[in-house]
Amino acid sequence: MRIILIRHGQTDENKQKRYLGHFNSPLNDTGKQQVKGLVERLKKFDVSGICYSSDLLRTVETSKIICNPFSLDLKVTPDLRELHFGDWDRHTYNELHEKNPDELHRWISNPHLYAPPNGETLVELGSRVDRWVEEIIFSKSDEDCLVVCHGGPIRWILSKWVLRDESQFWNVQNISHGEGLMLDVDVARNIWKIKGNI
Repeated sequence: MRIILIRHGQTDENKQKRYLGHFNSPLNDTGKQQVKGLVERLKKFDVSGICYSSDLLRTVETSKIICNPFSLDLKVTPDLRELHFGDWDRHTYNELHEKNPDELHRWISNPHLYAPPNGETLVELGSRVDRWVEEIIFSKSDEDCLVVCHGGPIRWILSKWVLRDESQFWNVQNISHGEGLMLDVDVARNIWKIKGNI
């Protein structure tokens, strides 16, 4: 089974290096161009199957740009949303560090256990991403798919399912906005391999 992981295109908050969780920010012009460039690169592959997307605006916009030229069905789900940053949403690292450095450091040091105020832990993010993997990947073993989501869920998939080590969450090399990563999954043996960037 082939899975193409895609990170949504850039938003204004991404450009300003702000944490962006569940806030519904649209793609900016750069983000739209990034995704259009990805579509051109995807044309080198036999793209088929279903496109699964987070239900947030920036991923839905990205998905529609991709789905149209390939006539893919689009299915959205909140399970693929970015980490919920709660009160930290749309703030920069420097703003948060100035306001409450201890709380920020505690979260960065152990995001599996600690959550941003009124946000969620990595364990909570991982729980919903894992639920999606179990329901979709392991029940549709013969069908390729595109997965359009965010940096957090992509890091989770790479650390938990590819490397088999959730503690590597911060260490895995993420993909940039508007880019893709191809995975090959042997569903029967639960073996995930990275095939390359797109």
